[in-house]
Amino acid sequence: MKKIFVLIVVASMASSAVVGQDFKKYKIAFRLSPNLSWMVPQTQDLHQDGTSVRFGFGANVDIHFTENYAIGTGLGIDQSGGSLTYFQHVTRLDADDKEVEYIINKQREYQLQYVEVPITLKLRTNEIGYITYWGQFGFGLGV
Repeated sequence: MKKIFVLIVVASMASSAVVGQDFKKYKIAFRLSPNLSWMVPQTQDLHQDGTSVRFGFGANVDIHFTENYAIGTGLGIDQSGGSLTYFQHVTRLDADDKEVEYIINKQREYQLQYVEVPITLKLRTNEIGYITYWGQFGFGLGV
């Protein structure tokens, strides 16, 4: 019994001495990102009708391979959209069963939703005057 206890104490001391990293290998973050979105039509029949406020949310994971370098990925759901107006010609029957042609101004509200998987490289400096600078470079695969 004494041998097992001594072995456990020695193993725990050796493992704490071997692990000299004081940074976390994995960092998990959650995000909520508000955005303004609008639509610009490519035809003259449709017209832009203002902006809309949407939100995106998701989870990000940074996998550190050194203290200052990490690969980032995650899963996010981003929303966008906007309003478009257009004129529509409508033919209806009046009370005397005559065809009357109207022009109606219609508005459509579009709500788009994307699933995104970002893949980034995050670079961070050591502390310079109480400030740590960092940059994140990469791309996002969205569906």
